[in-house]
Amino acid sequence: MFKSEMEFVQPDVFRLGWFCFSRLQTFWEDLICPVCGPYLKTVVCDGISLSFHSKHLEECLDPPTTITSASQRQANLKYFPAQQILKDRKLRRRVRDVVMWRRPTESVSAACPDGASSEEDDDATASAEVASEKVQAKILAHAKSRPEVCDLFKAVDHDSGVLFEEVFGLAALANKTPVPEPYKKLFAQVCAEESVQQMITGPGAEALAKFVQDPTATTATDLIVIPVLYRALEYEYRLRALYDKLLGLCRWLLTRYNDVTAHLLRQHARLVAADETLNSDVTPWHKVSSHMV
Repeated sequence: MFKSEMEFVQPDVFRLGWFCFSRLQTFWEDLICPVCGPYLKTVVCDGISLSFHSKHLEECLDPPTTITSASQRQANLKYFPAQQILKDRKLRRRVRDVVMWRRPTESVSAACPDGASSEEDDDATASAEVASEKVQAKILAHAKSRPEVCDLFKAVDHDSGVLFEEVFGLAALANKTPVPEPYKKLFAQVCAEESVQQMITGPGAEALAKFVQDPTATTATDLIVIPVLYRALEYEYRLRALYDKLLGLCRWLLTRYNDVTAHLLRQHARLVAADETLNSDVTPWHKVSSHMV
């Protein structure tokens, strides 16, 4: 341990002690998926990078990204932008504004205390009227924008846009039709600021391809690896037969995933080909596995 006179235990001893301690914990049942059980077919892990204080820095410590004269240089390596499901950034924002819309509340001024003058009463009433007018203006502006957002969505993919319009369109807003929670979560993911591969993994793409080719309740169960899509399908199958517009959205999602993945794989192939020019005694970076102690 840092600045300790005692020597730290060997890695094997520490690892054994850590896992023995973990087995004593009583939270295992909380980590079991109620649908899949304790053994998951697909596990998605998200991590963060933490820094440490500069006083722990030593000359022998080099990050793996340190560049030297012997470092390999990749020519024409560019970041692939717009990996999101909706490529247009402005459209994503506008769709998100619709999905996350909450009717603004009127801020009513506090009642005047007893003994307040009529002039103060008039001021309070005027302030409340102004606040009400601002709220109504916001609601009207938002309502007017919805048809345009739906049309822009339909220009990207017609079936997905029609489905979005039925759930979030002006008619649904005017009739105060509640938005089904599965659809709210699904479209929130569609307009998210992250790559389509965050929503759809490799196994998810395989299950989605099978479902698009043979759209049945049986093949839909395999889409549990794409939770938001699975919940929307589950909602539709309980309500009615599979809705063709939702099936169209599934086709669009698969096409979008394939387009992004194909581009990334082409770039990966170029990197692997370049690495093959290195000395054969050096283990290629794409074949190196992690090791934790």
